[in-house]
Amino acid sequence: MGKGVKKNEERSKEKWRKEKGRMGKGLRKNEERSKEEWRKEKGRTRKGVKKNGERSKEERGKEVEEEEEEEEEEEEEEEEEEEEEEEEEEEEEEEEEEEEEEEEEG
Repeated sequence: MGKGVKKNEERSKEKWRKEKGRMGKGLRKNEERSKEEWRKEKGRTRKGVKKNGERSKEERGKEVEEEEEEEEEEEEEEEEEEEEEEEEEEEEEEEEEEEEEEEEEG
């Protein structure tokens, strides 16, 4: 092959890479995004299972969010209960101190 043929061949490879959206080593520029787009179009999850067969990522995400909210609510309730207990203990201590003062005075 002459020099001109090589240049044309290299140019056509570059043109082909651009058309296919590939970089020099044959990898897609946006490989991950294109896979995600494909999965959305086909309605599949990462493991190739149909969304109807398994819960979708969004559903799992919602469930996780709900679980986290429930945990937060439980923690808040526990904190409130602890605060109430502390207040009750403080009140009892104050009452005991008042009784002791009354005994000392009496």
